Amino acid sequence: MSEPTLDSLPPPQAPWWRPYIATLIGCAIVASFTAQRHAGFFLFFVAFAWAIGVLLCMIAFFRDRILFLVRAIRLTLWFVTMLAVAGIHWCYAIDARRVANSFVWVIEQYQSTHGAYPIDLKAAGLDEKTARQTRLGYVVGSDGPSLFYSSTFNGFDTYFYDFRSRNWKFQPD
Repeated sequence: MSEPTLDSLPPPQAPWWRPYIATLIGCAIVASFTAQRHAGFFLFFVAFAWAIGVLLCMIAFFRDRILFLVRAIRLTLWFVTMLAVAGIHWCYAIDARRVANSFVWVIEQYQSTHGAYPIDLKAAGLDEKTARQTRLGYVVGSDGPSLFYSSTFNGFDTYFYDFRSRNWKFQPD
């Protein structure tokens, strides 16, 4: 009986997770860009690419079952990433509305106490740094005050508070 040599040993098996490394890196990169405030609309591009991937996965289903399984797991990773980023943006939206509603409350309290709306946020005693961070603005025009903030999902869309009807109105770009 002879001693086994390196040539006679079977080749080492790659770890099961190796085909998913590039997908995980891609998911991390996309999540780092799209999870930022006002950048959620980039998810539409990811969803379009994901839909193309679903079509390729369906084609792979009929050709090669192992390739189908690998693609299905990759698509699932992308889907979980998109859901996580959408959840992050949902939390951003809730937080922005909470801050905006607190500003509305202070402005309405100022108006009920002084009989007029404040000329700016500082006059009402509100923190302008918080307003800048949430992209919240306040102006008093000839037709009354206007409080608004940018959508956290898409920075081009805006929510306006109507002080007469006391509700928020969405203004798409």
